[in-house]
Amino acid sequence: MEKHQQRVAFHLQRLYRIRNSIVHAAATQYNISLFIKHLREYITVTVGCVMHRLNMDNDHSLEEIFALIRDYVSATIDILKNSKGIDRDTYHNLLLDGAF
Repeated sequence: MEKHQQRVAFHLQRLYRIRNSIVHAAATQYNISLFIKHLREYITVTVGCVMHRLNMDNDHSLEEIFALIRDYVSATIDILKNSKGIDRDTYHNLLLDGAF
């Protein structure tokens, strides 16, 4: 999960650099379609997760939902890092559902 989180951060940073290159130099030497594909995947997953949380708890604003999701991901990663004593089913549930 940490590696995936880091990879997403790197892709987003790269997309931002490409965006700056296009805006400031009006040209780019990158394969933009690959970066757009990655961005589309991340947005699809993010929107799905946000919609799920909004359906479960519609008392929070969108900003609060994003903060909750970020906190839950961090908590899940921390729990999984220190999960030497938990049983297999709990471990699988954490992987599938996170620390919601």
